[in-house]
Amino acid sequence: LPLGLAIAYWPDGVQPAARAAAVMLDKGLGLWVLIAGVLWWAHFAWQPTPAPLPDQPRPLHRLAKLTHKILLVCVVLMPLSGWVMVSA
Repeated sequence: LPLGLAIAYWPDGVQPAARAAAVMLDKGLGLWVLIAGVLWWAHFAWQPTPAPLPDQPRPLHRLAKLTHKILLVCVVLMPLSGWVMVSA
């Protein structure tokens, strides 16, 4: 994310070759994050979740499970959204 923001707000005086190199680095890192995220999701998504703590309220446990699933989806969607934006 910081590299993508730096590229988006790149100053006008910077050489185009440096910007192109930064874009290629950002694409490469995004691809690795996507691959790692998909493998991570494939490994952990099908495993059973741990039992809630005895004194933990049920809504809090459900919220934790929902938050974990949202984060797993974000790990995959963030690199995909960057790829779509660059390709468009």
